[in-house]
Amino acid sequence: MSSTSIIEINQNSIEHNINFLRNHFGKNVKISSVVKGNAYGHGVEVIVPIIQSCEINHFSVFSSCEARCVHKVINRSNKMMIMGFIADEDFEWVIENDIEFYISDLYRAEKALNISQKLKKKALIHIDIETRMDMVRIGIMQYGFWPSKETLIHYIHNRKEKKDPLKRAINWKSKVMSIKIIKQGEFIGYGNNFLALSDMKIVVIPVGYSDGFSRSLSNQGIVLINGKRVSIIGIVDMNMIIANVSKLPKVKINDEVVLVGKQGSQNLSVASFEQLSNQVNYELLTRLPQNIERIKTI
Repeated sequence: MSSTSIIEINQNSIEHNINFLRNHFGKNVKISSVVKGNAYGHGVEVIVPIIQSCEINHFSVFSSCEARCVHKVINRSNKMMIMGFIADEDFEWVIENDIEFYISDLYRAEKALNISQKLKKKALIHIDIETRMDMVRIGIMQYGFWPSKETLIHYIHNRKEKKDPLKRAINWKSKVMSIKIIKQGEFIGYGNNFLALSDMKIVVIPVGYSDGFSRSLSNQGIVLINGKRVSIIGIVDMNMIIANVSKLPKVKINDEVVLVGKQGSQNLSVASFEQLSNQVNYELLTRLPQNIERIKTI
């Protein structure tokens, strides 16, 4: 890992979730996989091939900009739909490439008609009315997350097994950058925000709020190191966080740090971030920067 952190996407988890949803919907329902927001932060370039391998051949995005990103990795025999914004200069590209799109006002209808006549090619439009008929869009659930706690509770309420049937696909990892000994009475981090009340051993981790690790987790976040939960102390910096590892005698530079996911018997869920940072899972996931490397695991 040459970057400061890496995101692992588990293919088996995605396949499990899609099979669960497909069985729930039934055989005759067409599925459109929603991959807006960089596939809910999971990475379009990794997610789209995995979902295509699950025999899903329709994808939904919000904008023409997102459509261009998906178009680079989607099989040409598969379909894509734009549910929201299309830049005026992109209408011709959208129609030329047989991309479906919503029509919700006369301006867009006239724009689509003019470009269609110019290209002498049909525009593949959807009329935007409240009715999702013989096709279902699947969003955050395909990645292993429920839209809300209430949705999960409703699902398991009348079932014997009170267990979440979905599997999280994402693991976010970094490494220990440096180790320091702090003396009692010394301040840690920017702004003299944390005072060491005793001698401490700390580690610096090269991830901060510019990487999607919320600044609101200052002095209250948790990460996993050496299979143990350790606390974030001090302010979450733009590029770094500091963790208290006084109880980890064997910690060393380059040890794995798990920000989201599993390490040994411990697990840090996105929900735990939600509780501490007041961010919903949608928000935390889609704020993960696109420049963090995503890789597929099995």
